[in-house]
Amino acid sequence: MSFRQVREIRRRKRRGGKIFTALLVIAAIVAGCWFVFGRGDNTRTVHADFAFVNGLYQGSTVTVLGVPVGHINQVDARGDHVRLTMRVRDDVTLPADVEAFVLNPSVISDRHLELGPAYTKGKKFADGGVIPMERTHSPISWDKLMESVKTLTQVMGPGDDSTGSQTADSGGWAHY
Repeated sequence: MSFRQVREIRRRKRRGGKIFTALLVIAAIVAGCWFVFGRGDNTRTVHADFAFVNGLYQGSTVTVLGVPVGHINQVDARGDHVRLTMRVRDDVTLPADVEAFVLNPSVISDRHLELGPAYTKGKKFADGGVIPMERTHSPISWDKLMESVKTLTQVMGPGDDSTGSQTADSGGWAHY
């Protein structure tokens, strides 16, 4: 092989390497643009009406069987109730009678919204559907709990004989 032939082969290899690198960069840019702009939303909207909600905010996690499947997009006060709007992954199927539960896994962690039961068969929950207040559940707040305890102690507490309460002296129940 002559010196000229060797030089020509080396030139072709360099040119081929540059072309390969340029094609690789173009492919990476196209893939990146598709990932950012070209993919569909792949989520659907679910609304849930609650009588009251504490500790859920925009960005709170939505789970099914403890697995994260979406996030809360909006918390909207509507007079006598609160509507949560959430985006759930499109590949997650929900039953038509889905319920929503506000869960607090521990004392110091954030609350999240659990949708259940998991879908097995039957009718499916529609995109953009609303879970009514009858199927939404949230834990009682500390203030409501204390108010209930106060009411209970007033009703069950000691009373005078004119109200019909029984005492140990009248042959009724003894109070400890």
